[in-house]
Amino acid sequence: MPDEKKKELAEINKLLTQLDLDTATGMGMLEETPVIPVTAVPEEKIQEKKEEQPLSRQETGLPPVPQAEPPAQESPTTSELSFLDELGKQIMETPPETKQEEVIPPVTEETAPPEVIPAAAGEQPPSPLPPAAEVPEAVPETPEIKEEEKGPDLTDEQVLTIHKKILTLGPNLQKIVKQIIVKESLPGPDFLVLLDYLLLNEEENIIRAFIENKLNIRIEEKQAREAEPYAGRKTVGPSLMDIIRHDFIPILRLAIPVLFLLVLFVSTVITPACQRSRAKGLITRGVQLISTDNSLNFDEAETRFKQALAVRKDYYDAYLRYGDAYLQVKKYNRAEQKYKTHIRFKPQDIKGYLKLGNLYENQKMDNEAISEYKKVLTFSKNNIVALDRIARIYYYNKDDKDQALKIYNKMIEKDKKNVYAHYGKLSIYIWNKDLENVERQHYQVLKNAAKYHDLKRLTELASFYINFSPRDYSHREELFNKAEDTLDRILKIDKKYNEAYFQYARLYRIRQDLSRSGFNIQKAIQYSPKAKYYNFLGEVYLLQNKLNLAIEQFEEAMRVNPGFAQAYYNLANINYYELGNFGEAKQLYESAVKEYGDTYHDLDYNLGYIYYNEMDFENAGRYFIKAREVMNRNDP
Repeated sequence: MPDEKKKELAEINKLLTQLDLDTATGMGMLEETPVIPVTAVPEEKIQEKKEEQPLSRQETGLPPVPQAEPPAQESPTTSELSFLDELGKQIMETPPETKQEEVIPPVTEETAPPEVIPAAAGEQPPSPLPPAAEVPEAVPETPEIKEEEKGPDLTDEQVLTIHKKILTLGPNLQKIVKQIIVKESLPGPDFLVLLDYLLLNEEENIIRAFIENKLNIRIEEKQAREAEPYAGRKTVGPSLMDIIRHDFIPILRLAIPVLFLLVLFVSTVITPACQRSRAKGLITRGVQLISTDNSLNFDEAETRFKQALAVRKDYYDAYLRYGDAYLQVKKYNRAEQKYKTHIRFKPQDIKGYLKLGNLYENQKMDNEAISEYKKVLTFSKNNIVALDRIARIYYYNKDDKDQALKIYNKMIEKDKKNVYAHYGKLSIYIWNKDLENVERQHYQVLKNAAKYHDLKRLTELASFYINFSPRDYSHREELFNKAEDTLDRILKIDKKYNEAYFQYARLYRIRQDLSRSGFNIQKAIQYSPKAKYYNFLGEVYLLQNKLNLAIEQFEEAMRVNPGFAQAYYNLANINYYELGNFGEAKQLYESAVKEYGDTYHDLDYNLGYIYYNEMDFENAGRYFIKAREVMNRNDP
């Protein structure tokens, strides 16, 4: 056999013997284990043994390996020793064929592993394992084989340390290291150096460089591998700072601008809106207190007014609302003060001047009213409302129809389609009962009123056509038709306009169509329950001889407006003529005479007759004389 083959065979046999001893020692089994001498095997026998089945430990005569006792504190698990167990299994199941010629005495004592001293730079680190026990040389029949040192002697703790270190390596490097340990891919000295690296917890890049250099390979890792927790280790969650850094801070960066926008929105929109709402509520309550017309409530109303201005200092319309409330209960001085204060704060707001001028109109202070309306014209030269108010004052109070008409004509000269001026001229012709100009101006209104419709003045026009009594009866029916057309136009614009239904009721009553008259007056009551509408319905029932229904409507009119004299007069007539209840009729006549004493001669005559029956001749004579004067005035 060649010398190289003999040498290789001797190294293999020696390694197998040493691995058998290492396995027993690493598992804590080094007791009295006999070592079977290894004899040389002829080369032709080696080829035959490759095809034979491996012998078990019992068949080879090797003693069984007892189970190691686990350490008291921490013992490696089955998975942690899996690759070393595999190594031991291969050794036990594939022992070399030997000849039992001589028995080497068993090893009786162990030598403690020397202290591991780190190797100097450039030197091979010393092995932490004890030197292998020297095996006496057998007397082989083959050529002499040189002695080899015994393999490393590993304790359980060292095995566990190696296993933990392997688990911290990258997947590819970990796989290669396991293969090296199981299959012994490295020569003996290099194998020991690798074990030293693992026991000393050397850095992964050093272990990788060592293996790449020895095996002439390249080990690459696709991605960094996190260390796997060993058995029993608890996974630690993210710290508070990690949560703050990764979760809270990005959210805070987003929340800051959102919070800023929210604060800006609240300060510029929500808060002013809440202030306006609260101030408006206080003023509304104050206006309600003023409407009671109780001087005791005025002080509380003024307190609410101050509270509203404290909430919202620029709430200048509060002055106008309080001024209107005081004007409604005829507290002119208080109303004037509120309007003037509003003008002082907002001198260019024409609403203050218009309201102050209207206040002076109610007090018959015509010159002062005209002065305020002219101030409006300084800010709005062609203000329709101011010009119309001035024209009305000239017509009604100053009895200067020409001046009023002159104002409207100037407005039309500047704008021929000025529908407001045309409506003003129409009112003047209605006041003058100038039928010819009314009909002409009515055409101008219809021609130019494409977008604006003055329903109040159109209703006045319909009422004018109904009340006008021409000598030609046929012409009268023509006016009724014009009134009907005008009322239809009004209801097309606003089907709930109650005054149009009232004029329709009047028109049908004149035409003796009481059914339609009653229907229209009920529609007027539906949209606006006024005292004059209830009184008119009572008159319709009275014409239909529905006495009880008529009484109910007159009483309802008196309930709605206790000062409505027409209802008192109608109810007094029922008690006088129909029921013969003169005492009740007397009280009702006396309530109505203050308003209608100079209008209805029968009112004075009936009241005089009641006094005459009561033998009160002085009052009887006074009312009889008054009744004659009314008759002479109405029928010259």
